[in-house]
Amino acid sequence: MTLSELGYCKNNGFGAVGLDFSEIKAYCEITSLTLNWWEVLTLKNLSLIYANEINAEDKNDFAPYQGEFKPKEFKDILGKFKR
Repeated sequence: MTLSELGYCKNNGFGAVGLDFSEIKAYCEITSLTLNWWEVLTLKNLSLIYANEINAEDKNDFAPYQGEFKPKEFKDILGKFKR
């Protein structure tokens, strides 16, 4: 199981927060998955770290898959359209 299947974090209305044990338990019950105690703690801690990165004040530090999109100007890609 990966964290992406479970969900990286959740939103509480004031920002991202890590998943709690009840959500991990519910996922395991729905999917009939059995996890060791250290796997549950690892998932919980990874979720907390992810949420902390999403909420970071320094917007140059992005969590995975949250990079800033900087599109190129049209004049820079104009050559691709000329054929």
